[in-house]
Amino acid sequence: MNANSRSYGLENCHDQNYFYESIQIDVVQSGNYALTGSSGEKLSGHLYVKHFDSHNPSERLYLQNQGDCSEKKFKIIAYLQSNISYILIMSRHRSLMLTGHIDIEILVSGVNNVTLNRIREFYT
Repeated sequence: MNANSRSYGLENCHDQNYFYESIQIDVVQSGNYALTGSSGEKLSGHLYVKHFDSHNPSERLYLQNQGDCSEKKFKIIAYLQSNISYILIMSRHRSLMLTGHIDIEILVSGVNNVTLNRIREFYT
């Protein structure tokens, strides 16, 4: 994630200035999974079903981390179904992006393997 990342507003943080990265998650076997993201910086996580619309972030929101917007990690425990794509949105406040990019570690544990793919959108 860096200062060129896309941005949107987080409803639960009452602010419109968040950069985000999106990861598509595909599940082989339905079951309970834990999604954990960590960084040396403040980080928030939200899980969406099928797609994420940055202009309407409450649409298709499945779950979000239970912490506040000032923690350096998030954890989402969810029942995920096979054959449904989920979108994990990891976000960080715009004012904290002055240092360049940050590295984020994602750990997924559950009943089977999952596929993670970074979603890249290009604008012209």
